[in-house]
Amino acid sequence: MTYFVSNAEFNRLMQRRNKKVQKEKKKADPNPEPKIPAEQIQGTVFDSSDDVLIEFEILMTPPTVNHYWVEAGYRGRKYLSHRAHHFRAVIQRFVKPLNYLGEVQVFMEYHVPDKVKRDADNVVKPIFDALMKAQLICDDSQISKFFMMKQPVFKGGKLKVKVVKGQVSV
Repeated sequence: MTYFVSNAEFNRLMQRRNKKVQKEKKKADPNPEPKIPAEQIQGTVFDSSDDVLIEFEILMTPPTVNHYWVEAGYRGRKYLSHRAHHFRAVIQRFVKPLNYLGEVQVFMEYHVPDKVKRDADNVVKPIFDALMKAQLICDDSQISKFFMMKQPVFKGGKLKVKVVKGQVSV
């Protein structure tokens, strides 16, 4: 049995097929720009004592190690992602540069933004790098101890960081 199609119907069918193919080919951007500018991220810096270098809380989710670096080009060069630059800019807004040279301990509370399964250790390195970039500490080798506590869901995410001088027993 032969089925004949008019030119108009054939063109319509081809356009529909091409749209499906285009939808299938679209991939997610591996390096998206953050939706909220760094200047608009809310946060609080708490009063610190003699032993506490800084204690702050920001209402955002830090980038994970998986989204911190982006590969580009045929040689596979890596560079910091837009998310990483954004996170560093946010931290620099709340942390004043001290260039502290002694050992420190870092206490972190990470509230996940949703119920998606996440590893808490994937956000530690970006936090340490942001503290260095903000010039609170000179090198992340100064961190003698760190504690990461994964907390329940907080819509949009929340991060609380406390940096304490020297060796303090817990």
